[in-house]
Parts: sequence; structure tokens; C-alpha cells
Amino acid sequence: MQVDDETVRAQMARLTDDELRIALTTGADSYHPEALVLAAEELQRRGLSVPTPTEAAALELQKAREIPVGWLKFYTYVRLPVEILFSLFPFFNDSGIGMALFILLTPLRGFVLVGLHRRTLWGWKLNWVYLATTVLLLAWTGPSLLSQALGIPFWALVWGFPNYFYFKRRRHLFH
Repeated sequence: MQVDDETVRAQMARLTDDELRIALTTGADSYHPEALVLAAEELQRRGLSVPTPTEAAALELQKAREIPVGWLKFYTYVRLPVEILFSLFPFFNDSGIGMALFILLTPLRGFVLVGLHRRTLWGWKLNWVYLATTVLLLAWTGPSLLSQALGIPFWALVWGFPNYFYFKRRRHLFH
């Protein structure tokens, strides 16, 4: 089956700069030689040069790491601020120790919020401390010692582990 040059040229024009660069280097074995010539022409038309294989490998790695960050945004900009507000106005009936712990965690929440917003490595690391204390605090709300002891594995399974895996996969977003 023959494909005319204009069709291939139009397909190459739809590719992003990075996709064209990858096609011309590490992905070249997936394209017909004439298509690679048209891809190089498209890059030249855009005023870009063909990258080295090392640059193309870095582009492929970056593309593979582009994963959704919806929970990160919700966690940073909705959940943490709401928790900070609720901890400033404790309207629940709890023991003095529990309430003090809840209020003392407010600065930790604030630092985690700032660190995650700025995408800093220290914010990412501090979030681990916050996640662990959140699991313990959620278990603390149980009415008896037995329910508190059973609450730790429950909340670790429901809250701790999903967040652990989520944030572990997004380590590359923080510097």
C-alpha cells in the first residue's frame, strides 16, 4: 500500500516537537526511511535540530514519567487547607491529649502544604511524616483501646498505603 508524501507530511506536522525528536532517534526503527526524511524536514521547518540519541532517551523517560497529578493537587490545595482550618477550630469532643495532638499538627500540615506546593524534596519527605501521623491520629479516634489497636492496620490499609504508592510514584516531581 502506497502512502503519498503529503499524507505523511501532515501526520508529521501533527506530532509534537518531542515526538518528532524521538521518532528521528530512538524510535527511528518504527518509521519508514522516507517518513524519517519528512520528520527531519518538519523539525527543520520548526527551527529545531535533530537531538542526539542521549537527548532522545531523556525525552522518552520524561514522557514515560508524565502521570496524573489530580490527587496531588486536591491533597495540596483542598484537603490540607481544610484540615488546617478544622484543627484551628476544634468543635469535636475529644480528650485533651487528642485535641492537643490535633492542634500541634497544624504547623506540620502548613509545612507540608508549602513543600508540596513548591514541589520541594523536603516537602515530599515531610509528607511521609504527616501521612504516618495521620494514620495514627485516625486510629486514635476509636472509642476503646481495642478499636484503636485495630484502627492502625485498618487506616494504614485504607489511607496510608494508597498514599504511599501514589507519592512514591511521583518522587520525580519534587526537587
